[in-house]
Amino acid sequence: MRVLVCHVHYGQPGGEDAVFQTEVGLLRETGVEVSSLELSSGDLNAIPFQQRARMAVSYASHDWGRRLIRAAITRHRPDVVHFHNIYPQLGPGAIAEADRLGCATLQTLHNFRLSCLTGRYVRDGEVCESCAPGHFATGVRYGCYRGSRAQSLLVARATTHQWQNFVSRSIPLYWLALTRFMRQFYVRLGAPAERIIVKANSVDAGEPGGRAVRRGVFCGGRLSPEKGIVPLMRAWPEDALTLTVAGDGPTEDEARKAVKHNVRFLGRLDPDRMRAELRQAAVVAMPSVWPEPVSLVALEAFAEGTPVVAFEGSSLGWVVRELSSRCVVAFGDFPALARRACEVTTAADWRTLSEHCVDLWQSKYSHPVNRQSLLGIYETALALKRSQARL
Repeated sequence: MRVLVCHVHYGQPGGEDAVFQTEVGLLRETGVEVSSLELSSGDLNAIPFQQRARMAVSYASHDWGRRLIRAAITRHRPDVVHFHNIYPQLGPGAIAEADRLGCATLQTLHNFRLSCLTGRYVRDGEVCESCAPGHFATGVRYGCYRGSRAQSLLVARATTHQWQNFVSRSIPLYWLALTRFMRQFYVRLGAPAERIIVKANSVDAGEPGGRAVRRGVFCGGRLSPEKGIVPLMRAWPEDALTLTVAGDGPTEDEARKAVKHNVRFLGRLDPDRMRAELRQAAVVAMPSVWPEPVSLVALEAFAEGTPVVAFEGSSLGWVVRELSSRCVVAFGDFPALARRACEVTTAADWRTLSEHCVDLWQSKYSHPVNRQSLLGIYETALALKRSQARL
């Protein structure tokens, strides 16, 4: 089997970029012949102006992306083409072109951009559910995509085209949803259930230690409004255990101002130091106020045997509920999340919860499970493509 994996990297590296790199590596370890088409959104301005103008006019299916994928397929001759982020240089047209050339096509859904221009269902720091697939008037009016009405209109047209391709033409053959929550979310909006497969992300093994080496509550991630980290810092009780926060982003200044005697702020940490903090904490708090699919930080916490507490009403909440119903609280209730995090750190069954974390990681979020899932999905997609070719 030959596989081509395609991804447009973001200007600021994040979880999607890490997942792409991880899965390419996992496939290569199996002996699968893997090639990659990697682009960077930051390179868009290097494209000649006239070509960028033509891309904008036909953003939903532009020739630039079709040419890129056509050249990659001609060069590598893949059986399967797996797309991650496709904007801006590839677009839905690249998926349609790969399908036209006879490849089995799949795409991983890392966010909710098909139904929300920000991809997060958050506007001005508040949950917003005004848009839906093909219905982006509110998002365009407020310029939700990068603060620009013009760019929002382009993305609205492109994602509408992408949605219609999948719903009416089955292009790509399958979407890969990170959780059951995400799958059910899009099925309720009208996507064909039989073409959405749940395929979780995975992280490296941890080094879970005993409770004796644990201390306090940890919260880490990108410091942006939808992550809810600053409100949690502000709501942290004066008499609670120490909360340690790490990360950087647009709300970093606010995070520094929210520091108090039992709330520490470490700033940005490298991956090894972040992992060490997850390993040393008694509990990890995840206060996201958007329907976050699944944070890699939460999966890394599981691998380290560290219980996670989160809000109900999101993919992350569903995942954490698998650990224990005590580890979720009402959506948006930051004081309740703070209290629950502290309660879990001193729970009599903390060690049992810790062991369950590791079991969850091993059975659902470990690299061997991810690798086998990918290979099985690729075989399923290939079989479907071959059956279509015989018709």
